[in-house]
Amino acid sequence: RLEASEQLVTDTISDISQVIKLIKIEAPKKIRIIVSRRWKYQLFNVFKKEIESTREIKIIMQACISNTELKEHGQDISRIIPSLLKDMSKVPEIVLDQATELKSLNNAKRLIEDEFKCEVEIITAEESNETKANQASPGKPAIVIE
Repeated sequence: RLEASEQLVTDTISDISQVIKLIKIEAPKKIRIIVSRRWKYQLFNVFKKEIESTREIKIIMQACISNTELKEHGQDISRIIPSLLKDMSKVPEIVLDQATELKSLNNAKRLIEDEFKCEVEIITAEESNETKANQASPGKPAIVIE
C-alpha cells in the first residue's frame, strides 16, 4: 500500500507535467487535483476480483450492479467496464481507497507546489463542481490547471 501511495504521487506529478505541456501554460497559477468518487474504488475492486475468472462483460456487469452501493451508478458502470476491459492499464495494480489517495496527495502537496511553483488544491470529486471531476478514477486523479 505504501508503494502504491508513492506510485500515485509520482504518476500524478508526471500527469501534471504532461497536461502543462499539452495546454502550453508557462507558469500555472493553480493546480487542482481531484480524487475519484468513492464508489469507483469499490467498482475497481469488484472488477479486479471478477477479471480473475472471466473477461465476459455481461458477467462482470452483473457482479458490479448486484453490489447495492454500485447499483445506482449502473449507467456510468456500463460505460466504464468496457473501457477497462479494452485497456487494463487503467486499473491500478493495487486499488487504494479514496481516503488513502487523498492523504497521500495531501502529504505530497508541498512537493507538488515546489515542483510547479504554484498553489495546489487537492479535493474529492464529490467536493468538486468541475466537469473534469467525473474523469477521475482510482489511481488517476483528474487535473485542472489555471
